[in-house]
Amino acid sequence: LVDSIWSRIDQWADKTALVCGVTGREMKYCELQDLSKRVATALLNDVELRAGQVIAMILPNILEYPPILLGAFDARMIVTTINPMYTADEIAAQLQDSGAVAAITFPDKLPTLMEVLSKLNHTNFKIIVTPNIDGSTMQQTTNNVIHYSELISKQIDHEILNSLKA
Repeated sequence: LVDSIWSRIDQWADKTALVCGVTGREMKYCELQDLSKRVATALLNDVELRAGQVIAMILPNILEYPPILLGAFDARMIVTTINPMYTADEIAAQLQDSGAVAAITFPDKLPTLMEVLSKLNHTNFKIIVTPNIDGSTMQQTTNNVIHYSELISKQIDHEILNSLKA
């Protein structure tokens, strides 16, 4: 899927790919691809996940959603999407059923996710936190929580991404 999307990216590189209906923020196709590849690289190198592992996305419709989803696909991961309106019990059930080893969520949902993980006794579970839809971020995090801004600050590792295509 992702290879098909990127195959013609040059035709639309400077065109608007995404617009946030709430904030009006926009993202061009070239930015979408760049962010997706940065996310993929960081998931593999920095978060230390592997192709084939399951990552949960507990996010509202924010501008960061598509590059995260496409980045996970670029890293050849399996994505389970979880409705951010789900209760702690519903999230726990989906995390258990899917075998997720990591989750990407937003600050407002982090307390619920932490509650779920403590009940499930997931000690090595990786958590990535995006900004809220209004752009606000968490000021402090715990050791197992990574800011989305850290992920996208990394350089793209074309070698590791190309090795997944073989």
